[in-house]
Amino acid sequence: MTASNYHENWTYQGGAFEQWFNESWTSALSQNTYSREIWEDTNAGIGSKVLPLSKYPVFNIKTAEAGPGLTRSLAPYFQDWLDHPAYDSYWKQWSIEENYSKIDVPALTIAAWYDIFQDGSLRNYMGMRDHAGTEAARNGQHLIIAIGGHSGWGRTVGDVDFGPDAPFDENDYVLDWYDYLFLGKQNMFAAASRSGFL
Repeated sequence: MTASNYHENWTYQGGAFEQWFNESWTSALSQNTYSREIWEDTNAGIGSKVLPLSKYPVFNIKTAEAGPGLTRSLAPYFQDWLDHPAYDSYWKQWSIEENYSKIDVPALTIAAWYDIFQDGSLRNYMGMRDHAGTEAARNGQHLIIAIGGHSGWGRTVGDVDFGPDAPFDENDYVLDWYDYLFLGKQNMFAAASRSGFL
């Protein structure tokens, strides 16, 4: 469940910068980056030589800048996104849809009707089905479309209740996919490969 290119199906939608989405991703990724920096740059031995003791540095990192400076140091890609509002070589370098012909393995694509990546997921499935690098990869594409996706896999999306059969356990399907793909188990994916439908 992802975009087919990270410009139009992710960072920009219809030419508009997806502000809340991009800022929420940047903030979450930056928390991880900052945590790793603290972990990697923490050394109590360095602080043992600092006197007076009241000056002991609990972390051996540079003092973080505030505001935009901190964003630039922890998430330089955010500025890159702003600097590349058009679909150019910056985006093409990791575009999935520009590289379907290089994909030579079967794939399970999980899409959802109420998901920001619905369009990209469907494009990826069709693109790999039609243009993957090998016949086995083209014939080995599988697609599941569930209800919620990033809206949640439960029975409701917003105020709409889709009933007791709506909940979807993505992990169960992914594990079944791996059992079929790597262990050759004859499960629903094997049957779908024979019939063309899941």
